[in-house]
Amino acid sequence: MSKKIEPNGKNGLSNSAVPPVSGSPKPAPEDREKTTRESFSGRMLNNRLFADFVAVTQIIERGIRENGSFLDQLGDYSYAIARSQRFDAAKAETTLRDLFRERNGQTMNQLRERLIQREESLTPAEKSRALTFAAEIGGIVEVGDKLTFNRVLAEQAQRYGDELGITHTKARGLMAEAFEASEGRSIYDWGKELDQRFFQAQVDAEKSERSTFVENAQGGEKTPSRGRARSRTGPSM
Repeated sequence: MSKKIEPNGKNGLSNSAVPPVSGSPKPAPEDREKTTRESFSGRMLNNRLFADFVAVTQIIERGIRENGSFLDQLGDYSYAIARSQRFDAAKAETTLRDLFRERNGQTMNQLRERLIQREESLTPAEKSRALTFAAEIGGIVEVGDKLTFNRVLAEQAQRYGDELGITHTKARGLMAEAFEASEGRSIYDWGKELDQRFFQAQVDAEKSERSTFVENAQGGEKTPSRGRARSRTGPSM
């Protein structure tokens, strides 16, 4: 590898971070909830329905931040609401859009477009941080309690994406590209090795411990040791 990056901190997380993109101050959650409840669409719903609609808007928001899409989820949830309530699908969709806008201060499409615009304006320095987030994965998988590579990759992509204001999918792609450029191999091949060395080893050890408990059930159980030898897991950056 041409360069070496060491994760910082006890859990392999970098202590340095690019500050998030600044914007208009967001209202406090309780103020936002009150405004949403008192909006035209919010006032038309009883408490249970309002809570259900708000929960769906939160799901849709997470979907937009994940991959920049929302139309499929919006249509599916609008139809599901229409089946169980006295709503037609079009009314349910309008209510979801209205409450989303009240909660977020922007429409679903505006949020999507803002994420896309942010991706197009990333600086080389911001893109270079992808390698740091990718490199941290090895240490996190190693010290974690049965953490798979895919889970940690998704969490790192979420951290990186939220930090820069881009979709998690885009962040994951940047991490994969940066790793391959630095290591000369796929980040997913590295992930398979991590899972085999740590996740699968922990699972096998737990199965062995359970088997020992069963065998010793008549003679008293012994507390198994959870310590394990550790070796360097990060890429040779």
